[in-house]
Amino acid sequence: MKLIKLDITKEDITSALKKAKTQSFLDNLRERNQFVKLDSKIRGYLGEICIKRWFNENEIEFQDTKFEDVDGNIDIDLLFKNSFSEEIIIEIKTSLIPDNWKNIEKTMQRADIKIIKRTEKSVENVHADFHVQIYFNFLRKERDSFLKTISGNINNYNDEDLIKIMNLNNYEQLFVSWVDKKSLIKYINSVEDKTWSFGFRNFWKCPINEIGNEPFDIIKALKNYKVDS
Repeated sequence: MKLIKLDITKEDITSALKKAKTQSFLDNLRERNQFVKLDSKIRGYLGEICIKRWFNENEIEFQDTKFEDVDGNIDIDLLFKNSFSEEIIIEIKTSLIPDNWKNIEKTMQRADIKIIKRTEKSVENVHADFHVQIYFNFLRKERDSFLKTISGNINNYNDEDLIKIMNLNNYEQLFVSWVDKKSLIKYINSVEDKTWSFGFRNFWKCPINEIGNEPFDIIKALKNYKVDS
């Protein structure tokens, strides 16, 4: 699978940081300190900024963007109108590499596209039509441990200081895979174990190495996708 590296500019980092600092922190997934929570928000906004630019460069423009605060993370929905004038929802998920997998290659073989099981009882009621998975280059536990060593309070630092002490300039992100709702439904209905869990959250199973698609193929898929067929 050919991964797509999404460019991150200094302006992107500054913009994502400013947005993240305005958000209150809800934390039901796992207990995290203020810098870990802020970092999760920043990744969410960076994912939104950079994937939207990549889509725009490939002649996909969005009607609207919606944000949801889920356990201290940002979930992003991009709204796109297809050639049939139907509104398509694209959900963006941003993740760090699990420490025990060590790199993106092993992660691609073992990870799922993260699709939260919310209140829906069946996969047919998943709200998004497309699910996009982005990975950042740091290891999750290693990154959290580093952030926990930062002293003081977020409000004690200006933006330039936060970018430096949180090592934000060294973030890289990869658009690794996607799945559409129809393919997800077909897969879930064919397997016995339909969900997995982490912390207090349940997720629909969606293994990248089984049903994930090549990143660039989403352009054509979005234009041709018909919601009601």
